[in-house]
Amino acid sequence: MKTTASFKRGEIISPVPADYIVEQDALVLSDGCRLRHEAGFNTTIISRFLIATKDLQMGEEVLVNLNVLFYDVRDEKGFLFSGFKNLAEEEKQEIYIYADENVRQQAIADGFVPNRKESGIDVVRTRNSQLVTVSRGRHEVNNIVFSSTGVLLPFPVRSTVELPGDQHLRLTGGSEFIRHACQPNLRLAIEGDSIHGIALRPIEGGEQLTYNYLCTEWDIAEPFHCACNTDSCYRFIRGFYYLNAEEKALLFPSVTAAIQEKHHAALPQTASLASLEKTTAIAVTLEGKVAAQRYVASGTVLMNVNRFCVRSREVVLDSLHIPHSCDANTALLEGRLVASKPLLSGDPLTLNLCTLFYELPLPFECHCGSSNCARLVKGFSTLSEGDKSGLIPLAERSVLLEAARHGLNVESSSPLVKIRRYPPMGEVTFAADFIPKGTRIFHMRGLVIPFPTVYTVYLGDGNHLLFADGAHCLAHSCDPNTRLSIDASNGTASCFAMRDIEPGEIVSFNYLTSEWDMASPFKCGCGSASCFSTIKGFRHLDEESQLRLWPHATSGVKSLFAQHRRSALPNLDNSLVYLHENLSELRLARDLSSGVVLFTATTFCIAAGEVVLDDVRLKHSCSPTAVFLEGRVVLSRASLRGDAVTLNINHLVYNSPVFACHCGSANCVGEVRGFAGLTDEQKNTEMVYVDPRVRAAAVENGYRIQSSCPLVEVKPNGFMGQATFAKSDIREGTRFFEVSGLVLPFATIYTILLVDEQHLLFADGAQCLAHSCDPNVRIITDNTRKRIGCLALRDIKKGELISFNYLTTEWDMQTPFTCLCGAALCYREIRGFKYLGDEARQKIWCMATPGIKSMVIATKAEDTWAQIASTRFFVSNDGLLHASEDMKDGTVLMKVSCMEIVREFLSLDGIRIRHHCSPNVAVIENRVVVIFPVSAGRK
Repeated sequence: MKTTASFKRGEIISPVPADYIVEQDALVLSDGCRLRHEAGFNTTIISRFLIATKDLQMGEEVLVNLNVLFYDVRDEKGFLFSGFKNLAEEEKQEIYIYADENVRQQAIADGFVPNRKESGIDVVRTRNSQLVTVSRGRHEVNNIVFSSTGVLLPFPVRSTVELPGDQHLRLTGGSEFIRHACQPNLRLAIEGDSIHGIALRPIEGGEQLTYNYLCTEWDIAEPFHCACNTDSCYRFIRGFYYLNAEEKALLFPSVTAAIQEKHHAALPQTASLASLEKTTAIAVTLEGKVAAQRYVASGTVLMNVNRFCVRSREVVLDSLHIPHSCDANTALLEGRLVASKPLLSGDPLTLNLCTLFYELPLPFECHCGSSNCARLVKGFSTLSEGDKSGLIPLAERSVLLEAARHGLNVESSSPLVKIRRYPPMGEVTFAADFIPKGTRIFHMRGLVIPFPTVYTVYLGDGNHLLFADGAHCLAHSCDPNTRLSIDASNGTASCFAMRDIEPGEIVSFNYLTSEWDMASPFKCGCGSASCFSTIKGFRHLDEESQLRLWPHATSGVKSLFAQHRRSALPNLDNSLVYLHENLSELRLARDLSSGVVLFTATTFCIAAGEVVLDDVRLKHSCSPTAVFLEGRVVLSRASLRGDAVTLNINHLVYNSPVFACHCGSANCVGEVRGFAGLTDEQKNTEMVYVDPRVRAAAVENGYRIQSSCPLVEVKPNGFMGQATFAKSDIREGTRFFEVSGLVLPFATIYTILLVDEQHLLFADGAQCLAHSCDPNVRIITDNTRKRIGCLALRDIKKGELISFNYLTTEWDMQTPFTCLCGAALCYREIRGFKYLGDEARQKIWCMATPGIKSMVIATKAEDTWAQIASTRFFVSNDGLLHASEDMKDGTVLMKVSCMEIVREFLSLDGIRIRHHCSPNVAVIENRVVVIFPVSAGRK
């Protein structure tokens, strides 16, 4: 192979295709060119590009040392080269700087240490077998620690630093193993292909050398997290470009000339190597050809294009020449060059000129060699019908319009539809036969790109599916007969019939349900009663229209809606509720019991007789299926599949604009005015579900909560609001004030814990029971019947405040408070049983509910707490442990892991047992054992 032009050292001569052939003394490329092996080489191959290592004149033979490309070919007979692995050490050191990256990595893994004996540095292996560079001697500030040279490259690879003019210097020998540090001991000074390490502070002999990569790299191809752990660590090292203004100003005095050049450079107006390097996806050769520099996924935008022109066998995009291929790997879409199929490193970019021109101004013979090669390329007009259909999603809009004008025949991939020309709309899908409701009409696959076009549907996460095969002819209608279903993970979409479709009927879907922001808005002429007129995208609809279309909106549109607006809609669980297609009414998706949380919302307001929760509208009912508590919509009664989710406005506001209610329930109030408009009897009935602010407003306006218990009355109690008082004398041991309510999976200010994640919301005056650290009642819970009651701990006089200790029923208080009961043993901060110490827990254990005891057992690993919660023991009012049954001597009561003497008690894993000189139990081998018989009831 000989050069066809002059090349300077470091310039790309040509890409090296992956399908080369290795002969005895040469590399034969797919176009027949031979790269002869020679020890005295003038080029090298790095990342599948042939690069000049010396200045070359036009017509000079290209020579390459193939040991830089192959690591071990010793077993291949007849080759004039053996591979890098089998070279002498001196020759390895000599050609290592030119070796392909794969060869370099294999050599290092095999123990090779590249060190071209740069003055001042040594390369050593660490304990974990990594190579690092250390100083050979001691150096003062501003001393030159080492000097080295590298290989000029027109693109970055591992161990390159940037140079001005979009060049890169490949470090080698010792300098390539200098690690990054945010507080380094070196800075790099680069002159041409020479590099000098300058000491930033005194450096000792044997000290590892470091420099700050942010000072040499504008945009690092493989960013990494720094672990230097200094106070000024930059954490994620991406390149100087990504630093903030303050960080850039701090580092700027130490950056290289290449970083200074890019920092001061104006933004490029046309595509160039500088703009392409930003992603390191493609590189440009001197001939203007473009090739992939690494693996590139299909759908990736390679560059933006400001202008293009066609020449024979190629298109010029800005200043870049891209050849034609009938099986191209890129396409020009909406002013962007996009990879239409995956690209491997070194693959040259190609583009089908038939996607740009209906009739080419300069037809030419094609020799691309693809299976579908057109041979004579004249433009889109002369392609076969099959080839046209395949190129439709990639073709310029002007090409498609011209094709349609000439009678383009579009084939459908679905046998259920035919595509015919419909003058008002162009090419449109019609039902070829009867299509039953629920039938999948199209299953669409295609190119996934990061921007919308007229033929894309939004998938989500910034991705858009570009489809064809007739699906792109699906018409829009504001009253459609199909809907789209998106599978974002697989990049596909399906079209399903929403109702029976008759033969010959236009098959359509509502574009508003699939597009957040239309790439090309248009005026709709569907003529339906619910026509939206201008179709701009879901984003531009009013709230009522969005709610109406929500059941048919794709997952991609819903995800964007959630990002742009505070909304409850995206959080709706389809297994619990759904929006009715026609009524926009929220309904139950299956039979559900009371207490199920349907969805959450952050705000509510009343509008036109409805409750608007964020953007979900629920109708009012005097006998609702749900309540709104603590930002959650909860079923208040068991309901059936298809039942509407309704709320009672009287629960949520004290005063409401008056409107007539037509809910038809037995307890309908007729006119809704808010809680204030209810009778006292109605208020007492609804009190259990009322918002705490409404309850407070009612009390302020003189409403007196009624008690359902004849022994108790509710009266004002100063700053405590309304509280419960004994209406008559109540004897010790009396059970009274039994109430039931709604079981919730979360706590509110008016709930009591039954068991974990079950909280009873109650009323009937019991919600006014006061707290005291020295109470006169305890709470009895009935988990089976979902009821609670009170048990008098002592005689209670008429007029006495009735109170219980909130710590005995609540594990973790939803609304903690400071107690002012004044009792001698006041707990002060009432936060819940969870926050009490072991001694305090045992003191009130006798009053604790089963729910609290089960929480203790669940959170305490010790056997002692599980035992005292069992039926074998009980804790008396004075906090001492008693036997519930007769126990024989030798009985093991519990296992103990920790013992501690606390005053007159022995604390066993937090359980206190009083000292006695004639004890009935002893601790033997970490077990509490009965040593004298204990009768039931005895301490």
